[in-house]
Amino acid sequence: MKRIRAVFVFLVVLVAGLRKKRVAVQKLMLRLKLNKGKQCIKGFTVVTTTLLFIGLLLTTESVLAFKPNEQGHLGITSDAVRSIERVVGGVRLRFSPQALEEIRKANESTDDLISGDFFRSEKHFDNEEFFAGTTRLLELKGYIISQITSFSPNGKNARIALGGVLHTIQDFYAHTNWVELGHTSIDTRLGRTTIPKPPITTPTSPANDPSTLLPGLTVLTSGYFVTPPYCGAPSGKTRHGVSGLCTNGLNKDEPGRPGYLQARGLAVTASQDFINQILDTPGVAGNDRAIRTLMGI
Repeated sequence: MKRIRAVFVFLVVLVAGLRKKRVAVQKLMLRLKLNKGKQCIKGFTVVTTTLLFIGLLLTTESVLAFKPNEQGHLGITSDAVRSIERVVGGVRLRFSPQALEEIRKANESTDDLISGDFFRSEKHFDNEEFFAGTTRLLELKGYIISQITSFSPNGKNARIALGGVLHTIQDFYAHTNWVELGHTSIDTRLGRTTIPKPPITTPTSPANDPSTLLPGLTVLTSGYFVTPPYCGAPSGKTRHGVSGLCTNGLNKDEPGRPGYLQARGLAVTASQDFINQILDTPGVAGNDRAIRTLMGI
């Protein structure tokens, strides 16, 4: 077991150095950790299977999150942030290039191996973690406001938190069936209230086919990403989908996936909405110092 764990550590370090296009591998490596008493697969099989997964994912585009590029999270964030402005005292204020870059990096780090954030379903709205995910949005919204309105404001802390929360908001549209439900506008509950987690007994897919949604489904759901090889889901639930292994699933993470363009557009609008929620909060609205602190100017 120690030898197997050593191999896993080596693989984690190796993969961590192959960033950019390899976010999916980072996420998979952390999720493939050995769990004593719960993992019945023999050591050689575990290592061999892991190596096969890595080789496969490194030669294909990942399907585990909006990509950390201009078509995915980074571009969505830039499109949203660059559109935001406020006029205070006759002066037009916008986010500085440095502030935007800090927000982008914080957004990307939500999928980083070292931070471990991508392992937490509530940060990506995976596994129907709607209550935990929306609670996170509310808590970080309050934190950001406190950081820019306090006696000793800290804009960098606020922007780091903003980048992380925007990642979660963006994943809501990529990882849920909001688009499939026919919505053409954003879910305005995000950042304003919580959304309950549906019962595990509420079916969203045929019991024998987690890759497709039930015809006529009217409830909100998100894809599951649980247990190797991550192509299954709890009975009656829907899987997220993994590139090269089980491509059919709920995700809309990259061009070519059904609903990608709609999900990306909604993610931009929802990101703008969340930033505006902060800037329109009493105590922030019209507060030159607070707005400048957040915008890094």
